[in-house]
Amino acid sequence: MKNVLITGHNGFLGKVLIKKLKNKKLNVFGISRGINPSLECVNYFGDVTDLNRLHNIMSSKSIDTVIHLAGKAIVSECEESPFDAFKVNGLGTAAVLEASRITHVKKIISVETDKVYGKQKIMPTPETSKLNPGGPYEFSKVLSAEISDFYRKYYKMNIISVRPANLIGGGDHNTTRIMPNAFRHILQGKGIPIYEEAKKMTRDFIYVSDVAEALYILSKRNNKHYRYNLSPNKKINIYEFGKLINKTLKCKVPPQIIKKNIKFKEIPEQSIDGSLFEKEYNFKYTDLKTIIKKSFLEYKKNIV
Repeated sequence: MKNVLITGHNGFLGKVLIKKLKNKKLNVFGISRGINPSLECVNYFGDVTDLNRLHNIMSSKSIDTVIHLAGKAIVSECEESPFDAFKVNGLGTAAVLEASRITHVKKIISVETDKVYGKQKIMPTPETSKLNPGGPYEFSKVLSAEISDFYRKYYKMNIISVRPANLIGGGDHNTTRIMPNAFRHILQGKGIPIYEEAKKMTRDFIYVSDVAEALYILSKRNNKHYRYNLSPNKKINIYEFGKLINKTLKCKVPPQIIKKNIKFKEIPEQSIDGSLFEKEYNFKYTDLKTIIKKSFLEYKKNIV
C-alpha cells in the first residue's frame, strides 16, 4: 500500500485517519465536498456520487487502496431528506466501488455503521446477523452494505465492510451528539442535556482513534473475513454515560433531562460484538474513562 484515497476525509474520522496514515509515511489523497487546507494530504473537492471525478483521481494518482468514509451521518437529516440519504449513502458507495473496479484498486475498506443491524434480539450482535433497518438513515447504510456485497461477490473485489459503534473523541464538535454537547455545557458550568427518551437507550461507544488504527491495520494486513464490527463490547445507558462524563471530569452539576424537539425513531437498545476483529488482530480498545479524559483535553485545546 502506497497511495491511499479517503472519501469524506474532511469529516470527524477522516481527519484522525489522515494523521494516522501520514505518520506511516503513506501518500494520502482525500475527496470531500469541503476543502480544508490544514489537512496533511492532497485535497480534492468533489461529490462522492461523481463517478467521473472519482475515476480520474484514482487513475491519475495510481490509487491502490480506498477507504470510503463519505456519507450522510446525521440521523435527523436523513429523516428529513431520505432521498438525499439514499443517494449519498447508497449511490455514493456504488460510485466509489465502480471507480475502484475500473481502475483496479487492490483493496477497498467501506465504513458502514452498527445501525445497519437495527433492532436485534441477540446482543451483542455479531457480523452474521441479518440486517434489520428501521428509519431512513439505517436503510441508506444498508443500501451501502448490500452494494458492497454485490461488488464483492460478482466482481470478486477485495472489499472489507467495517461497522463501528458510536464514534466519540475530542475532535467532534457536532453538538447533536452527546460528547461534544456535554463538553460544551460543562465548560459553561451547566448540566449535560440528556433527551428524555435517552434514559431508556443503550449504546456502545468507541474512540475515534481506535477506529482509525483499525482501518490502518485492515489497509496494511491481510484479512480473514470481509465484515468486521468495531466495538469494545461494553454497552452503557445514555443517561449513565452522561453521569460517567460528569464523574470522570469531576463536574458536580447533574445531567438535565430535556424533551426532544425533533421527532424521529431511534433504536432503543443496541450493542454489537467487536470480538472478531479484536481476536484476529490482537487489538485493544480504549476504555471509556480514558477516552473522556483525552477527548475533553483535546476539545478544550481546539476551541481556544
